[in-house]
Amino acid sequence: MTKSDKVYEWRRVKDKRRSAVSLTLMGAGFLAAALLIMLLAPSFLPRVSGYISFPFLQTKIFLGERLAGSAAGFRAKSSLFRENQILKERLTLLSVELREAGDLRRENEYLRGLGPSGRPRGLPAAVLSRPPRLTYDTFLLDSGRLSGVLEGAKVISGRVALGEVERVYRHSSLVKLYSSPDREVDVELSGLSAPTVARGRGGGGFEMELSKEAPVVAGDLVYLPGGQAMLGAVESIESRETDAFKKVFFKTPLNLFEIRFVEIKNNEE
Repeated sequence: MTKSDKVYEWRRVKDKRRSAVSLTLMGAGFLAAALLIMLLAPSFLPRVSGYISFPFLQTKIFLGERLAGSAAGFRAKSSLFRENQILKERLTLLSVELREAGDLRRENEYLRGLGPSGRPRGLPAAVLSRPPRLTYDTFLLDSGRLSGVLEGAKVISGRVALGEVERVYRHSSLVKLYSSPDREVDVELSGLSAPTVARGRGGGGFEMELSKEAPVVAGDLVYLPGGQAMLGAVESIESRETDAFKKVFFKTPLNLFEIRFVEIKNNEE
């Protein structure tokens, strides 16, 4: 080791010792000052520490309140969502129960051979098949020739006319609905004295053309001639200024895909 290296090493060691001595003196001075303050003003240090810790304490309280509020809001939303789900499930269950009750009532009437009013009615029949299993706007019934069904017999459900028997088999019959596409049927419209002709559009829908001045509004009822049975109710009207006629669209009030029992009325009844 050269002389210069020895001098550098000596200075480095000396500097370290000075730093250690300085830190020791500073620590001792701080402790002495703290002891002196505690002896002369015992309330000073707690007050200073309180000032220092106050912002941190406020932040802790604020964050705690926000977190508690968020948790409470989340629990409230979860509770409302669950209650909503329960109500939906109950409504669905009630809807199913009401539908089952209606089916049981209609089945009971069918088995007893009674109409909705409790009076004897036409021949009861159950719907064996319907669209889409069959041609559009046709029903297959479980009553046929042996039950006394005749071709041309009218088929109704309650007070709503559905169609006429087109073919009769030994134990069943095929019904073509009045709403079959392009099928024409004579009808009467409430509020009009003269009968007119309606044309089937499929799916229980009809259309007819009337003079532009004919007093027709949505909701008017459409009947078979003589008002013996209803076909449907007016849903919409199309009219242009340049036309002398207007198109009236009406539809059966029944859901054709849910009908299970019908009545068959032969023409002589």
